[in-house]
Amino acid sequence: MKHIGDSAFQKCSSLTAITLPDSLTSIGDSAFQKCSSLTAITLPDSLTSIGDSAFEGCYSLTSIKLPDGVTRIGDGAFFRCYNLTSVKLPDGVTSIGDSAFNSCSSLMSITLPDGITHIGDRAFGYCTSLTTITLPDSLTDLGANPWQGCKNLDTINVSRKHPLLAVIEGVLYSKGDKRLVRYPATSGKSTFDVPYGIQSIDDGAFSGCESLTSITLPDDVTNIGNSAFSDCTSLTTITLPDNVTNIGDFAFSGCTNLTSITLPDSVTSIGDDAFSDCSSLTSIT
Repeated sequence: MKHIGDSAFQKCSSLTAITLPDSLTSIGDSAFQKCSSLTAITLPDSLTSIGDSAFEGCYSLTSIKLPDGVTRIGDGAFFRCYNLTSVKLPDGVTSIGDSAFNSCSSLMSITLPDGITHIGDRAFGYCTSLTTITLPDSLTDLGANPWQGCKNLDTINVSRKHPLLAVIEGVLYSKGDKRLVRYPATSGKSTFDVPYGIQSIDDGAFSGCESLTSITLPDDVTNIGNSAFSDCTSLTTITLPDNVTNIGDFAFSGCTNLTSITLPDSVTSIGDDAFSDCSSLTSIT
């Protein structure tokens, strides 16, 4: 047996354990999706491919070790594995798909192998127990908002030699396209001045930064991404520079202490729910 087909054991909610044969090379999309009682699974060394949503919703799974032959983790592969605390990634993994570990709220740490090149959109979104992550120099493609809702992530480590990324005073930036990627939600600071030269605030860059009361953006900023400042519940003041053209979906959603905002003439697009749940907002110019 070399392959487990798509949705083969999907919603087998009473399945608690499974041992896979040594000949297995691939697990199809949604193969074990919503096997909510699965607590143990042994993956053979022959395995090379894990499909999209393969273990999505396996709520009882607490740990998993991926064999050395696996090179890609599919989109949503471990999405909503709420009790997953430990994941061992092999050195051969080069790609982590969109939402691969999204909502793994018990995941406290994960070590990314040195050869990884791609981390997908929201790959670690809402991993609320994750506090530290180290990004290897091999990483060349970082998706949108990979740490959305990671309210306890306080440390992102990047080497000085990294070709794409840089960390300055705890804040993660993308060098080539001059983006602010992620501000640590647990910094505790009340004010922050985005450095000159930054042109874009990434999706979810300040999401959940509850201590910030004031943020200053430089004139270079033209884009404010989706959920860029969502749930910044203490934010009372932000000045949008004259060159901003786009304000993304949910950009200021849940900024419950924001009382007023002035939109510059340069703005051409305001996304869906950009100011939803801004319950103190009384003035928009």
